[in-house]
Amino acid sequence: MSAATDVVLNVDGLRVNAADPSGAEVPIIEDVSFSLARGEVLGIVGESGSGKSLTALSLLRLTPETLHQSGSIRVAGREVMRLSQRELQRMRGNQVSMVFQDPMTGLNPVRTVGSLLVEALRRHRRMSRAQAHQSAVAALRAVGIPSPELRVKVYPHQLSGGLRQRVMIALALLHDPAVIVADEPTTALDATIQAQIIDLMRSRVSSAGLIFITHDLGVAGQICDRIIVMYAGHIVEEGVALTLLSRPRHPYTAGLLAAAPRFDRERKPLVPIPGSPPTPYSRPAGCPFAPRCARASEVCREQRPELVPGDLSTVACWHPLSS
Repeated sequence: MSAATDVVLNVDGLRVNAADPSGAEVPIIEDVSFSLARGEVLGIVGESGSGKSLTALSLLRLTPETLHQSGSIRVAGREVMRLSQRELQRMRGNQVSMVFQDPMTGLNPVRTVGSLLVEALRRHRRMSRAQAHQSAVAALRAVGIPSPELRVKVYPHQLSGGLRQRVMIALALLHDPAVIVADEPTTALDATIQAQIIDLMRSRVSSAGLIFITHDLGVAGQICDRIIVMYAGHIVEEGVALTLLSRPRHPYTAGLLAAAPRFDRERKPLVPIPGSPPTPYSRPAGCPFAPRCARASEVCREQRPELVPGDLSTVACWHPLSS
């Protein structure tokens, strides 16, 4: 883990609710709390629907208007939940930036790469168009895009997937934000380009904190200092990346590892987790993982476990795996 001790992000009791057909509020994200230090890479992992991306969007208050968000989100000591829309616009990009999963939907297809960068620079900084253009070229060069003087004039569809993702990273780093949120930025890339993007992001977060959202535990192990495991809108385990991946304590974390291909040890058949994650409208009263867990007992079905710190990780489980 990074030696940096200054906290750039503190999330406390984050909740995101939706309304059911009767109008009652149904929790999608429940009581999510974590912090992020400068220079640290925090991974958030879990199956599709576990709440990873919605948590990321909540940090910038980008959740859909049909959802109700509450709790505390402090960026560099400033409470995000109290900001006006005008203040939020200044914060996004300046203090918190986001790298989206699909750059083809994250970038405007009818705008050149350079015009997107120039607009972001001029919106947040006082500079002429010529100065912004020079800064845009420098930003593309900094993320390893070849011939940035030429690429600044092209449209997103004229670039490869890897180069488009580099443009997204350039946009995210443009104003030296305190927090960078990367939502599965390597999912659609081949292994070679994926490794390049991981190295690029890891090398550029010395002055910021990075939240890296992924379903790929192998990628999480490469880039993250610390990992949060989410299931059904809850944090079920949190710990130092290498320790959590080598000695998981929550059965769900162990299940994710057993279902993922591993190339660093003897090949074994993959073991899928039985069943499917519950929807927000069908979560059980007790532990949300209990219907899929071989270790579940009566207490698991009746009472939801709290996160409890341990020697190796913080885990929410009535019957954690031995360390």
